[in-house]
Amino acid sequence: MGSATKSLPAINRPYMKNGPILSHQQRIDLCSEATDQEIVDSLKAIRDNKAPGIDGFNAVFFKKVWGIINTQVTEVIKEFFSTSKIYKPINCSTITLVPKVSKRTTIKEYRPIACCSVLYKMISKVLASTLQKVIPTIICEAQAGFIPWRNIVDNFSEASGLQANLNKSSVCFGGVKQEVKKQILDHLGFEQGSLPFKYLVQSIIFGIQAYWAQLFILLAKVLKMIEALCRSYIWSGSNTITKKAFVAWEKMCLPKSAGGLNLINLSFWNKATIAKTCWDLAHKEDNIWIKWINAYYIKQQQLQHMLVPQQASWMVRRIIGSRNILLQAQNSNDHNTSSIRQIYL
Repeated sequence: MGSATKSLPAINRPYMKNGPILSHQQRIDLCSEATDQEIVDSLKAIRDNKAPGIDGFNAVFFKKVWGIINTQVTEVIKEFFSTSKIYKPINCSTITLVPKVSKRTTIKEYRPIACCSVLYKMISKVLASTLQKVIPTIICEAQAGFIPWRNIVDNFSEASGLQANLNKSSVCFGGVKQEVKKQILDHLGFEQGSLPFKYLVQSIIFGIQAYWAQLFILLAKVLKMIEALCRSYIWSGSNTITKKAFVAWEKMCLPKSAGGLNLINLSFWNKATIAKTCWDLAHKEDNIWIKWINAYYIKQQQLQHMLVPQQASWMVRRIIGSRNILLQAQNSNDHNTSSIRQIYL
């Protein structure tokens, strides 16, 4: 288990003070008693399908009988925050092995999960929500992880905003032997699927473009080339650009109810991503690039009324100029246009 030591390195307090530190009020807030609302919110934040702890009670049970047990549960959680002590059976987790494949032969084919009690989870969530109130002041603005309203794309870092949905994912094969297919499917736990052209165009080609469109304003020439590749693949099944098209691309991007294939219009989507960036500029305040544009170009002006700064870069001018698109989207929607899809629709 490692070698023993008589002493552990202490925190270098003078060095720590060189970085950002919490204010006196923030320290007091961290030590404040958990409120009844925070405790209720912590229970609501636990999904109903989460496994129960060693006591056998899951979050659904607590939610169903909350009117009966709320006083006792609230007292237990508040006692932890006032005494810093927790009852051992609450602070007890069971390690369960979940199989990854149908036929298991080695320990590597299991996934370990820790089943904690609901009270333990509630305490953890109250702690997490309390820390989130002060974390942005001590975490570098260039770091987007663990800060809910920060986007990794805001920092122009290398990231993919795409995540696999296991319920909608499948494995497609080409030229693979049957026994190899079975081994792959058993190992991954996915179902075998086919590869219709719409999936390739809509999910793969568009997914790549959609990611880069959130980072950069794509040139019209680039968008036309991407559309040409998609159009050629649909009609010819080849990645060679051809002019064979029996239906106009604009019609194919229409909803199915209007006779289209409900494909994404890349040009409109790129405009929506630019307008979303403009929305971020008007509503967010804790990102480096937003502070920079505000300090150098906006300078306390109203974004919707200011002149587009001609000395700014082409990209900044396009972002500020997209406010008209954002205004049109807001007028046509009752809700806030805070997502790219809301603006696009």
